[in-house]
Amino acid sequence: MSFSEVVCTERHESSALQEQLIWGGAGRARIQRARSQVFRVHATMRPMTRILMIGIHARALDYSKLPPGLDAATMTERIEAGFGATTAAGFDAVNCLIGTSPDEAEAEIRSAFGRDRFGLVMIGGGIRMIPEHTELFERIINVCNAESPGITFCFNTSPETTLDALERHAHP
Repeated sequence: MSFSEVVCTERHESSALQEQLIWGGAGRARIQRARSQVFRVHATMRPMTRILMIGIHARALDYSKLPPGLDAATMTERIEAGFGATTAAGFDAVNCLIGTSPDEAEAEIRSAFGRDRFGLVMIGGGIRMIPEHTELFERIINVCNAESPGITFCFNTSPETTLDALERHAHP
């Protein structure tokens, strides 16, 4: 059985494949090589990382503190386009749009973790880059760590840089 056959077959019946390789009459050195190839294939076929994307809902932003020309309609469109690009690229993501109240945001994030398991949290620039949201940012980090110790974080600077942020830590 060639390595390419191992890769194709292994995806569906790894334990049966290991038995064939171990008991198939190959010499000892061949068995060791086959085992390491099977395990290496296993390591690269991890399940897709589920991503929690946390950002401030467009209607909750204070547009007087943002660059001129931005309004709720424009931000909603940009946020939806960023999330659409994320799912179109093949990422398994859940959008969690929050208000600016740390207590309400914490409850919403706990609820999201209660419904699903996540391996990566992406936190939007509107949370981190506006000084008035420092407490909100801290609470988000702390609740994510409490709900999923050791979870990985990534950060965008705008809805348009979301894919760049995700690709630094996960692959579709």
